[in-house]
Amino acid sequence: MQGSQDITGMSDTGMSGAPKRRSIEARRRAGTAVVIRLVVGLAAVLGAEGRGLRGQSAERRAGSLEWKLAAGESQRVTFRQTTDSLTTVNRLVSRARIVMEADLTWRVDSAESDGRMRITQTLDRLAMRLTPSGDEKPVAYDSASNEPPRGAARDIAETVRPLIGLTTRFTMTRLGEILDAALTEESLKSLGEIGDRSNLIEIFSAEGLTESFRQAMPRLPETPPQVGATWNGSTRTALATGKLVQDNTYTYTGPSEGQTNLAEIGLQSRLTWEPAKEPAGPAIAITDQKATGAIRFDTDRGRFRNAWIEQSLTTETPYRNDVVRVRLDTRLELELP
Repeated sequence: MQGSQDITGMSDTGMSGAPKRRSIEARRRAGTAVVIRLVVGLAAVLGAEGRGLRGQSAERRAGSLEWKLAAGESQRVTFRQTTDSLTTVNRLVSRARIVMEADLTWRVDSAESDGRMRITQTLDRLAMRLTPSGDEKPVAYDSASNEPPRGAARDIAETVRPLIGLTTRFTMTRLGEILDAALTEESLKSLGEIGDRSNLIEIFSAEGLTESFRQAMPRLPETPPQVGATWNGSTRTALATGKLVQDNTYTYTGPSEGQTNLAEIGLQSRLTWEPAKEPAGPAIAITDQKATGAIRFDTDRGRFRNAWIEQSLTTETPYRNDVVRVRLDTRLELELP
């Protein structure tokens, strides 16, 4: 993906007089870690472990937001992320768009009387479409397509093919808190087929997987929320040059209009950057950011129905005697149909 090297590690300048343009192959490798985090953690920006609901009693009442998955059932999960990048170096400008889609299946292995659910997640499909600026042609890949990938799409296929069918097992409480997560033995063997494994050790460790799943879904409040009630959560994403900290505030806005079984939760988010003590790259500054979103929880079925978040992020990175400015506008959509 074109654009300067930002905190996602997904882009570079590719403009005359700026850092040297990467090939599609190099950009594909740079995006591997992002794809993997999608696989193991769904939409990581949607939330984290909650920090308690303000203004509610400790007593549990009817109307609580709780997960209610039954042993033996399967649940489809679909994900779509669209990112537009705008990169400026001096007076040179570059734009690009990348769209990622994933289809997953949750199989509930067990549901205990205390509300804990043991779940196996499988990645069924992964699709990517990169539209660079300039004269480069769009690159598209879909693991479900019967057409053999060609050119740069073949490079993407070689990277992500071992991820198709990847399975992870995790334990979740009735409030959506993730207790543990781990790859199956078969999936561990599949990862050995990926050539560049520099980003895999941390992500696929037991600790890394558990953190990724905790980032994927907010912990729900212990007691039934009143309209206007808020609770907080935060995520910390480790990168080579530091940590991206996202502080989230959730607000219960009440039942969805015309669908009283759908509880709506608003999301406001704030991003901050914590540089590493010994960063493996240039210093990065977040100069502007905002993020809003919404989650709809089906109280009858006991699960998320859908969620979306829109985020705008602008960063600056020094390069020689210039500053590389990158703006990323991202929309994430998650659905459990």
